[in-house]
Amino acid sequence: MKPRPWFCLAALSGALAIIGIDMTVLNVTLPRLTEQLGASTSEKLWMVNAYSLLMAGLLPGFGALSDKIGHRRMLCSGLVAFGVASFAAAFSSTPLMLIAARGLLGMAAAAVVPAALAIVRTQFSNNSERSMAIGVCGVIWSGAAAIGPVVGGMLLENFWWGAAFLINVPVVAISLVLSHRWIPPYPANPNRPWDPVASLLLTAGLVALLFALKTALKSNGAWTVSVAAASAGAALIAVFVKRERSAAAPLLDFDMFRVPLFSLGALVAFFIGFAFAALQFALSLELQLFRGLSPAVAGLQLLPIAAASLAAGFLVGTLIAKLGIEGLLVISLSVATAGAGLFTYMGFRSGAPLELTILTLLGLGIGAVMSTASTAILTNAPEDQSGAAASIEAISYELGGTLGVAVAGSVMARVYSQAFAAPRSLALPTAAWEGMDQTMVAADALDAPDRIAVMAAAQDAFSAAMDTVLQDITVAVLVLWIVVALMVALRRSNTSISRLES
Repeated sequence: MKPRPWFCLAALSGALAIIGIDMTVLNVTLPRLTEQLGASTSEKLWMVNAYSLLMAGLLPGFGALSDKIGHRRMLCSGLVAFGVASFAAAFSSTPLMLIAARGLLGMAAAAVVPAALAIVRTQFSNNSERSMAIGVCGVIWSGAAAIGPVVGGMLLENFWWGAAFLINVPVVAISLVLSHRWIPPYPANPNRPWDPVASLLLTAGLVALLFALKTALKSNGAWTVSVAAASAGAALIAVFVKRERSAAAPLLDFDMFRVPLFSLGALVAFFIGFAFAALQFALSLELQLFRGLSPAVAGLQLLPIAAASLAAGFLVGTLIAKLGIEGLLVISLSVATAGAGLFTYMGFRSGAPLELTILTLLGLGIGAVMSTASTAILTNAPEDQSGAAASIEAISYELGGTLGVAVAGSVMARVYSQAFAAPRSLALPTAAWEGMDQTMVAADALDAPDRIAVMAAAQDAFSAAMDTVLQDITVAVLVLWIVVALMVALRRSNTSISRLES
């Protein structure tokens, strides 16, 4: 088969898009899921996190397996599994069923992503074209994640919530056809070791640590349970690291992190994934619960972030050649920090024109940071470890996103429960203190005067929770910008000294 790299990229675009969309598509459907499936606050967070958590835990193992059995075979197997899991998620009838289906979707995505990115890396031999192609992949993935709430909102407005998953099935079918036609059958490396035990250790450790974090952040958190889960998670991760250190061909080659630009890209990807996921999660709740917008309108309200993110991603390939990866990271983080700060202290209270400007600025910064970080990771890894490098890139974003949603959701729930001052004369159910959506369910059973009083208290509590989360996100992005700027300045200073000495 004659190499046609841009056709390969076109074949992969649909797969990367639906995987990115599924990272955030539930954000605008959560209030409706609470009503129709009777999901608790904890169950809602697990619905979101199960996808990215399983994906992050299994990515290293599936990256190695992709190298072992061949990238196209791994890609197609993952796509089939993704289609089946999407069908199961669409017709889930309980919160636990949906959480399980989301976990299966994450497992399938873990098979697709490293194979797809490895194909891109091996198909493009020209360095400039490779950087551009990787930038396009980053744009597709991050742009799809940014547009996920829009897609979810439009589907929920016209169909039932399961349509947000069912739409994946035809995209998977088209991607399979195009992959068989345009992507060559890459030779496998059967001698590449694959350690499923290590994958299970990493995944179980991450699940335990996330459970510990969520438990600790609850207003009535059981600290004994949290400490026990954290200890178990840390022990599992320690065993995983020790096993990888002694392996002849580890799933995660920690030596790759000795390359400064590789480790810098992974660091930035993790923290910008954290901030982006936390922001989208919080904004989706604010637009629907606090401002009363429909899912479709809420999704459209976030469209400037998605559009600007896409535009920035396409510019990264050109700008990297002029500014370099380090310079572009500092500049794009400056833009993201400015956007986050302006939105935190002005937000939706600034009026439509200024709001559009702020959201666009925020999207430009986030999109440029994500694409630049992806390029830093994938272009600074050994050629024979393309699958492993792709998995580390995805792990950085997925772990950051998982932690972002978990922290944002848990902090909002904690602040809300502490700030919610319902009239003492009313005997509201305990669930009413978990979040505004639960309060709204409880308020529906009250008389009009009591309902008004409860909802006024709910709005005050939600405002306090939202302000806290936005301030935390802004601080996180600001700290990341300072750290990266200092690291880049120190590295350039050391480079200059070395040149003078030589």
